[in-house]
Amino acid sequence: MVLEGTFSIDQFHENTRDKSIYQGHYYSDKAPGLAFMGVIPFRVSRQFMILGGQQDHSFVQRVWTEHLTTLFTVGLLSALLGVFIFRFCRKLTGDTRHSLFLAAAYGVATPVLAYASLFFSHQATAALLFFSFICIFHAGEYQRSGGLLLTFSGFFAGSAAVSEYPAGLAVLCIMIYLILVHRSFRSILYFVIGLLPPLLLCGYYHAVCFDSPFVTAYSYKFFYDKVHGQGFSGITLPSLRAMAYLLFSLRKGLFVFSPFFLLSIPGYYFWYRAGIYRREWFFFLLFPIFYLVILSGFTDINAGWSLGPRHLIAAWPFLAVPAVFTFTRFRTLSVIVVSISLLIGLAAVSVKPEIPALYPFPHRDFILPNFPAGNLSINSPRFNKFLPLARIPANDFYAFNLGEAAGLKGLWSLIPLIAGWGTGVFLFFRISR
Repeated sequence: MVLEGTFSIDQFHENTRDKSIYQGHYYSDKAPGLAFMGVIPFRVSRQFMILGGQQDHSFVQRVWTEHLTTLFTVGLLSALLGVFIFRFCRKLTGDTRHSLFLAAAYGVATPVLAYASLFFSHQATAALLFFSFICIFHAGEYQRSGGLLLTFSGFFAGSAAVSEYPAGLAVLCIMIYLILVHRSFRSILYFVIGLLPPLLLCGYYHAVCFDSPFVTAYSYKFFYDKVHGQGFSGITLPSLRAMAYLLFSLRKGLFVFSPFFLLSIPGYYFWYRAGIYRREWFFFLLFPIFYLVILSGFTDINAGWSLGPRHLIAAWPFLAVPAVFTFTRFRTLSVIVVSISLLIGLAAVSVKPEIPALYPFPHRDFILPNFPAGNLSINSPRFNKFLPLARIPANDFYAFNLGEAAGLKGLWSLIPLIAGWGTGVFLFFRISR
């Protein structure tokens, strides 16, 4: 959109299998929301790099432009999500220290650590859905600005739906919560007013690309018959076996990649026993279950190259919050579980967050052989089709961490990250006193 002034990806389509084709033109097969969010950050960061002396389309300029675009879209939304999770947990418990710990654990002891640094729509969608909920939750507390909050809630919900199509079903859940909490036509009207702009923009995109605002890229996927040719855009009937696979399998299991979420199970019980915010308790219980049931019917259950069950990411903030009640009762156990989850996530993210689909046992076959050996940032250039637009040096890795950018090698390159976390822990104990 920025470089070519068009929605088509004709010039770059050979770089990816994730594409749609319509009347001889290629388009991304993803929902367009995140791409729209990235337009301004991409344009600004690109100009900033050029003004800094980097040649347009050079390797350095392209790498840093893409990193900055990710930082000011997915990264920024993820950071704000952590803030809102902290504030909501503190309202639930009145406990600043455990609320901070919960927000930090969600951000670094789960695959969120990876997806917050990737230009994938899943984590952005999770943040937008949680923002939508928070606006509804607080709208009743502010009589003068309640309508504005509900309008923002609709806008965030609509933005989530156009960033990740399955989130459209999640928006229905949020609307049900809205009706139960506010029970007025005016509240629904405010929500719908906010909902419309993202949906209209998405409809315009579909109309330009596919001649109809009601036709998505899924209808013209290049590999449509293999994935999205079954059921409704690839979603068929729910499967108990698939649910178990998404939660417990060694290949994609949520609790395998992030044992942290196990703490939420007793957390639901302790929250219910506390007798507070019952409507929110039911919402936080049913929302992740709803997402799990719906996505268990998805034909591409492995979701390609990914870390854990990425299609469930939008439900993770709601699943994480109840764990704060476990923290307040079992501190030592919680610290142990979070530490284990942190190590699992750190190893995976450091090696390669997009784990190749050819490994049925990612930890045994891919992560453990590479992490101790210091084989980090395994991601050779995937954008050769950009040449000569992007002049990527031969045999260079396209990905790198901050330590590698500073010249450190192997596990030593994690020093800046560990130092940053150490500073965070120090500040945590200072702030939460």
